[in-house]
Amino acid sequence: MKYIGFIIENYRAIERIEVKISDPLIPIIGINESGKTSVLKGILSFDKLKDNYNKGEHLNFKNKYSYKEKQCNITARVLIETEEEVEKLAKKMKLKVGDPLVETLFDYVKNKRLINISRSLNLMEYNLIDFPIEEERNKEMADKLFDLLPIILYFDDFSDRVPETIDLPPNYIEKGIRSGNSVQAEWRSLIEEIFYRSTDGEYTIKDFLEIEDPDDKAALLSDVSDQLNADIIDEWKKLKLKGSSALANDEDDLELKIIYTPPTEEYNKYSFEFKVVDKTLNQRKRQFNVTERSKGFQWYFNFIIKLKFNAKYKDNPSNAIYLLDEPGSYLHSSAQEELLSELKVISENNTLLYCTHSQYLLDPEKINISTIKIAIKQEGNIVLKPFNSYGKNYNQGALTPLMDALHLKTGLESINTKNVIITEGITDYYFLKLLTEYREEFQKHDIQLIPGAGAQNLRELISLSIAWSSKYLVLLDNDDAGRNAYNTYISYFGEGESDNLYLYNDREETFVLEDFILDEDEKNILELTNSDNLKSAFISLYFLEDKNLRRRIIKKLDSSNLVFLSSIIDNHFKVENDQTFL
Repeated sequence: MKYIGFIIENYRAIERIEVKISDPLIPIIGINESGKTSVLKGILSFDKLKDNYNKGEHLNFKNKYSYKEKQCNITARVLIETEEEVEKLAKKMKLKVGDPLVETLFDYVKNKRLINISRSLNLMEYNLIDFPIEEERNKEMADKLFDLLPIILYFDDFSDRVPETIDLPPNYIEKGIRSGNSVQAEWRSLIEEIFYRSTDGEYTIKDFLEIEDPDDKAALLSDVSDQLNADIIDEWKKLKLKGSSALANDEDDLELKIIYTPPTEEYNKYSFEFKVVDKTLNQRKRQFNVTERSKGFQWYFNFIIKLKFNAKYKDNPSNAIYLLDEPGSYLHSSAQEELLSELKVISENNTLLYCTHSQYLLDPEKINISTIKIAIKQEGNIVLKPFNSYGKNYNQGALTPLMDALHLKTGLESINTKNVIITEGITDYYFLKLLTEYREEFQKHDIQLIPGAGAQNLRELISLSIAWSSKYLVLLDNDDAGRNAYNTYISYFGEGESDNLYLYNDREETFVLEDFILDEDEKNILELTNSDNLKSAFISLYFLEDKNLRRRIIKKLDSSNLVFLSSIIDNHFKVENDQTFL
């Protein structure tokens, strides 16, 4: 089974948002207070097993902009993929042979129909929506179906921390532990699973506490520690071998241990502690709390523990939903780049949704640009817009990390003795890159493209080009911003540089880069990239996975207007090239 998407209704400032799981790696960006975290917490609220996370704070769904409490529903759109999964569900429901519900489920599998299972946060219960089942069996099937769904894991880089001690109550052996809304409750469940999983189900933590022989107790604790080393430290070391020296900034010679302290008169609880043994200084062992290690190690430790020792992980090791709020926020930029590589690996079998302000977690070569979601708040209501439909009418500051990431992939490099074209922005850059890559009329000159950060922000690039390039050309939109920038640069650099500044089609009152594309071609590009505006479509087209389709689209563009753009470039650089033959 797998999640296809989530519908969040009346959750805090969200009236209704559908989050489609269209890609295994989905970034959510937006300015502060735009509602990014609310989207993740809304999805987390679907999973009742996470109700104790951070004292259940995410279950508080009331919209502070409204006095009226509404019905809050978190709906998961689920696909049952195989008949074996149907049989598991039928067994959990104790359905008899010939029950028509089984045939209905088989039909859903055959036709790949989705099942909508909704959780009401008002009533704290699950129900099926628009599914052909008797009302009295609806809730039962919803509950049993939930039990078979993949896990949902939430990671908050700012608040998720390993407690220094994990305590079990003095009556644990007799009564076990009660669920609760606290960090301790979450980690008690995790340490129970650690003991159980590390011994292949042979020993529970209760069995450990009942062992009287101190040597046997120490041996079992050592086995559990060995398994933790295999699951965490060994993986941490492998991460270093991949070249992530910035992420794995702890030394190689580390070891994990679980320390057990029995109840005393002063402290009448069973206590467990995770310790990191560091042997890097001449093999001298020094013991540290996990919280005393690097922030990167703490994050990774927390991440792996909650992944591998989640109660649902053993039966559902794939198709998990990872919700990461500002992952790697404490890491250096190069470490964040490596972290994105690790998230990409995890996404091969799972889905990751993560909020970020970091350009280093938006590398267009590792993520699908079209899957980026932008959170915005309009009149107190949170809206989630796909990048391809995020137009000029919205706050462009929300796109800053993405624009920075796109600039990172251009590389200023050395412009010494090269022909240089400076574009207004990143959109122009990627469009011209496509033209120079696939159309012969744009391949006559060896040109390096350099993107600017807006028409008014090109002064430094022009200065560098005057000093170091063989010849340069600045291309500006013929609009108010472009004309103002043109006059500014003439005033600053002098009339002698005016030949290197060009306004698109100054015979028109307004003419921008997109106007070089005719209406029919624009329609095709928008449909292909599922975009609402041509600027974002250019970027999506450039990073299209199907390179052959990308090439065909560009080669088939009508030349009626493009010929003017190619002639601008050709006429400007042709003289320079001709002089080489004199």
